[in-house]
Amino acid sequence: MVSYVCNTQSMEQAKTWLDCIFKNIHNQYYRTILPIVTVDQAIADSINDYCSKNCASAKVVSMRLFDICGAREMTDGQAIAKIRAMFAHDYFINTNAAEVWFYDHITTLVHAIENENAEGAYSGQLFYDCNDYSQVHSYETATVESISTFSEDGLLPHLEKFPFPGCFLFKSNCHKYVPDYLFDCLDGREHIAYANLLMIKHGMKLAFTKRMTFSFHDNYSDARNVVVNKEQERRFITDLTKYDTPISLSIQRSATSGVAVTSIASRKDLAELISLLPIKSYIKMRYYRSRLRKVDASSPKGKRLSLKYNQAKAEYNRLVGD
Repeated sequence: MVSYVCNTQSMEQAKTWLDCIFKNIHNQYYRTILPIVTVDQAIADSINDYCSKNCASAKVVSMRLFDICGAREMTDGQAIAKIRAMFAHDYFINTNAAEVWFYDHITTLVHAIENENAEGAYSGQLFYDCNDYSQVHSYETATVESISTFSEDGLLPHLEKFPFPGCFLFKSNCHKYVPDYLFDCLDGREHIAYANLLMIKHGMKLAFTKRMTFSFHDNYSDARNVVVNKEQERRFITDLTKYDTPISLSIQRSATSGVAVTSIASRKDLAELISLLPIKSYIKMRYYRSRLRKVDASSPKGKRLSLKYNQAKAEYNRLVGD
C-alpha cells in the first residue's frame, strides 16, 4: 500500500502532485501496488475522476483535511492512521510528490525485508540541487543515533538524514507498535516515528538495501508540517523513546538540552555514565570551590582561588559540552 495525503484544495495543484506520485508507481517493476490518495472532501469527486483516468488502481479517500477557512485542521498522521485501518495490505509506504523512485525501488525494499527477516527496509538516497546536479545524500546503515536525531531546519531537507518518507517500507504488522493516539502529533515524519519506535523501543531490525533507488529534488513544493511544526514534531518523536535510548545517547541529548540525567537503569549503565564524565575536572572544580568558601573572596588568597575555580569550571564545562 502506498499512501499519499494531498495537501491542497486546488485541483490544478493536486493534479501536478498526483502526476509525480503516479509516475513513480507506473515505473515500478513491482505490480501489486495499492495507491491510496487522501484528499479534502471539497475536491474528492474531481480527484476520483482524475485518478480513474490516470491510475485506475488508486483508491481515493475523502476526509475533511481543511476547515471552512481553508486552513488544515487534520494532520498527515491522523489521515494515515485512518487509512492504514481501512485497507488490507502486507507492506506500506508513505510518499511525497518531491520524491523520484527508480524502477526497482519497491522490489528492492521488499527483497531486503524478506532476505534479512526484517520489519522494514530503507534505501540509499540521491539529492538533486537547484542546478539539477546529483549527489549522494545518504548511503549508510541507520544506527540508533542517526535514526533518533535529525535536523531542526525546516527549510533545507537535504540537511536531514531521512527527509522524505518514500525511502522506507514497513511490514503491516508494524502498525501495532505505533498506536493511533500518537498520530495526532505527527505531521510528515511518520516514517521517523515508525523507525524510532521499532529500532529503539522494540529492538527490531530495519534492513538497508545497499541500493540507490530513491531521490529527491531541492525545488520541491509539496511541503508537510502544516498543522504541527517541525520542531514540535521533532521533540515529540524524540520523547517517544526518551527512556529507551542507550545511556550514552541520553547523555548527549541532555548535554545539548541542558537537562540532567536522573535515572540509571543498571550497574552497566552507571559504569558507562561514569566513564563519560570528566571526573578529574569535576573534582578539581569542587576542590577550589570548597576552599573558596573558607576565605575572604576579596583577599589576595581569595582572588587566587577564585581565578583557579573559574579556570577549573571553564574546563569542566568545555569537556561536558556546555
